[in-house]
Amino acid sequence: MCKKLMCAIVFIMMLCFTVSITHADLIAYWPLDEGTGDVAHDAVNGNDGQITGGTWVTPGKMGAAAYEGSGGDEINCGPGPAPLTQDLTLAWWMIDNHPEYGTIMDKSVTGSGYGYNMLVRGPGEDSPLRFRIGGWQSYGGWGEECRLPQGAYSDGQWVHIVCTYDSLTDTASIYVNGELLENGDYNPKTGIAGAGGYCDGINNLDADLFLRGGEESFNGVLDEVAIWDQALTPDEVLAVFTLGPLALDPTKANNPNPADEAVDVPRDTVLDWTPGIYAQTHNVYVGTTWEDVNSATTNSQNVQMSLGQTENSYEPGPLAFDQTYYWRVDEVNAAPDNTVRKGTLWSFTVEPFSIMIPLDAGKATASTSAGKNTPDMTVNGSGLEGSTHSEDSDTMWLSAQGDMEPWLMYEFDQVQKLDHMLIWNSNTKSELFIGWGIKEVNIEYSLDGVDWTALPESSEISKAPGNATYSDPQMVDLGLALAKYVRLNIVSNWGGLLPQYGVSEVQFYGLPVYARTANPASGSVNVRPDAVATWRAGREAAQHTIYASTDEQAVADGSAPSVSSMTNSVDLSSFDVQMGNTVYWKVDEVNEAEVQSVWAGPVWSLSTATFVAVDDFESYGNRSPNRPFQTWLDGFGYSADEFFPVTYPGNGTGAGIGHDIWSPGSPYFDGSIMETASTIPGSRQSMPFYYANTGGVASETQRTFTVPQNWTVGGAVTLSIPFLGQTDNTGTLYIKINGVKVTYPDAAADIASGTWQTWKIDLASVNTDIQNITKLAIGVEGSGAAGMLLIDDIRLYPKASDGGGPLTGSVPNGDFEGVFKPGWTTITADLGGGWTQGVGPEAIMDDGVALFSDGTSGDSVDIPGWIGTAGWEGSYDRDTAFPNRQGSVQASGVDGSYAFLANGGAWGNPNGGLIESADSLGDVENGSYTLTMVSNGGATPVVLELLAGGVVITPSSSVDPPLTDDFQEFSRTYEAASLASFLGQPLTIRLGVGRNAEGTQTRFDNVTLSFEAGQ
Repeated sequence: MCKKLMCAIVFIMMLCFTVSITHADLIAYWPLDEGTGDVAHDAVNGNDGQITGGTWVTPGKMGAAAYEGSGGDEINCGPGPAPLTQDLTLAWWMIDNHPEYGTIMDKSVTGSGYGYNMLVRGPGEDSPLRFRIGGWQSYGGWGEECRLPQGAYSDGQWVHIVCTYDSLTDTASIYVNGELLENGDYNPKTGIAGAGGYCDGINNLDADLFLRGGEESFNGVLDEVAIWDQALTPDEVLAVFTLGPLALDPTKANNPNPADEAVDVPRDTVLDWTPGIYAQTHNVYVGTTWEDVNSATTNSQNVQMSLGQTENSYEPGPLAFDQTYYWRVDEVNAAPDNTVRKGTLWSFTVEPFSIMIPLDAGKATASTSAGKNTPDMTVNGSGLEGSTHSEDSDTMWLSAQGDMEPWLMYEFDQVQKLDHMLIWNSNTKSELFIGWGIKEVNIEYSLDGVDWTALPESSEISKAPGNATYSDPQMVDLGLALAKYVRLNIVSNWGGLLPQYGVSEVQFYGLPVYARTANPASGSVNVRPDAVATWRAGREAAQHTIYASTDEQAVADGSAPSVSSMTNSVDLSSFDVQMGNTVYWKVDEVNEAEVQSVWAGPVWSLSTATFVAVDDFESYGNRSPNRPFQTWLDGFGYSADEFFPVTYPGNGTGAGIGHDIWSPGSPYFDGSIMETASTIPGSRQSMPFYYANTGGVASETQRTFTVPQNWTVGGAVTLSIPFLGQTDNTGTLYIKINGVKVTYPDAAADIASGTWQTWKIDLASVNTDIQNITKLAIGVEGSGAAGMLLIDDIRLYPKASDGGGPLTGSVPNGDFEGVFKPGWTTITADLGGGWTQGVGPEAIMDDGVALFSDGTSGDSVDIPGWIGTAGWEGSYDRDTAFPNRQGSVQASGVDGSYAFLANGGAWGNPNGGLIESADSLGDVENGSYTLTMVSNGGATPVVLELLAGGVVITPSSSVDPPLTDDFQEFSRTYEAASLASFLGQPLTIRLGVGRNAEGTQTRFDNVTLSFEAGQ
């Protein structure tokens, strides 16, 4: 790390060069959403591709369609596009079905030294995908290709690929699903086109670009293909993977709301988007066909439009239920050019009039049943695939013989407003000549199961064909009846001879009158205590009553504190939510004008974070508008650009924020403006603060909060600022909160320490309005003081003495007994003799089914407190693509309780299985810790680790008994001296069977963490 000061001329150079660094230009983008025809349209620059052969697949990965081809099928885009630079990024989604050779993104000619292509290779090769810069077979060896490692992705499954080439460093890289998969010397690959390389450059103006095909065929599916004329950064690659190619084009309307291809969109929705950076006005087009909206102009008659509007939102009016709409926003530049930037075509589908109401199997009853043909067969989906029901008699209800008063009854968890029901009649092969299927039915409903109201007329249920193509259920109109119970009183069957009756499946549909789709989702963790919670409002709600408390029962029965809202959102700070708590909340939908005036919602839960970030410095980077000195103002300022129309001349001090990445003589030239090599544990980057005091002026960087900050949120009382100095630093560190100065109180030499220090400030001692923070400054004073500091995660904590404390004496779900129905914290699961695939949310049952305490069953469960270790990959097929499937939970723990189990090499899993705490257990305090668990089995090595900020802490002592069939205690002790450099960092636990595993299986149970405060 460079320790010398950044001189004034460096910052002058920085100021001059800032304008020249802009966003990466998207030069071509083929959404492949046409779905029909033989043209693939380029949505950016008109480089349309001619399609030969192949088929359209609907839907696509991220749009309405995708293109699938094989053999000689191809998409030829002609000679364009060609990058304006020698840099390049290619991105696409694909399903690779090819067992042998193929090419994607081929822009090269045999014998030429220019161009690029992607080589797809079969399973017998050492790499499934190779990124070649240069002409087709134009150089003598294949060693200069950038290559993925074998097994980087799975054939037959969607995978996102991004390939970048940076000409300045002569480096090519391939990313898979947003991550750079390192492959020794091959990924990233340096030395491709420069000295020692074989390529003459990427620009081959004469070569046609084939999205697929060209020199070799490609057997597979393509979607969302894009090209940039710069090498995207890792953050930009991740944005493209997550949000699509247009996430990086600030000139176009982007971030549509509703999201592209959203379903179940409210019919009164308001469309909005993020405007392009040059847009003065917006032209909005909305219609029900792709073709009409795609070709719409300001003179079109067959679409809804709003021209020249200044707002970045549009209300299309009440939309039709269950209708798909397409929309486009063209951005119009200001005069004099008034350039129109045609927008991307987006779509969404409006909510249906009514939604299916799930019914638990235990809530279906009948007058009688014949053996295993119980009434729960009519609501458990057995035999039903889509809308087609099988002819398997074991998947249907059948009454007992001689049932003279047959009936079926269904009970909902809550009162529902019922629209209609669907009935699939008995569909056995013998239906044609026996006729068990019900015919005439009298249907009645009730709120309490005592007083019943009958539908005005009886219903005749159509006869089933008795074959496997039965897909025409009978619909019965329920007239928006309010009911908790529905009963089918059966009058006759289609045979008319035997008093025995059958039904295959019943589904109920009702208005969505209850609050649903909580955000944050129920069970969410690390939620800010001042987060705004939202939900999908009930259809008839006029206002909302929100209850919240740490007492789940009080929320359920409506005795918890409550607030009213006219919108479907609430600020959690309305309930004085504290950090580090589990909070339960629900929403009752209210409309006094309706017969049922209150619809009491379900109870949701969330866990608040143990700290609140003021600035974690993770969002800053090299490009405007995200350069750190554009937020943390310094003495050298910045030039005007498309994001900042006015030049900022600097704050008049000797402060400089960020490394010098523009001066050729700088050790950070063309690198990262943020510091990435030295951070606090768990952080990706920290902020460099260079300072040089002259003329008696202290160096200072200042941040102004556009929205005033409340620093009492969640019980906050402490401001934490980690910093790292350099050995030749001088001066005294200080901060200013709303202009009130606080000087660093500890040893002056800390500013020159080579280890991270954490400055904790008691906010009660700062003479300002802590609930209305508008400015924060960091500075160094002292005549002639100079140096460089690194600043990392600035946080608020609820404990004044230590900046957050640990959870001690227990670990959340440390005994693995907490196993729940997915999305619930109150409905428990019984695994029986089965076991799960891994831990965490939605842990799939590998064997058996889970039986829930509400009487239902399922093939997955939630196991809170634990997740699979990131980046781990097992040896089983099931483990390679699912990060939480690292072992299992089953009834094999102490005294038959649940335990976590991981396999070793003797059971086909030499990579073992590792899990870790899903959330922080608190922050490291001054004192000692003891971590324990019990374990038995035969798979080694046994892993039991305490981590601070993601870094493994070396224990002061350990107890590791030999594994046997009996459970024995393993322990780790951490004395205060071994924790000194980790104070204030979040604690987590990792355990399981480690890499290079041997033996059969090992079980882990009763994990605890205890703490003893230091003196």
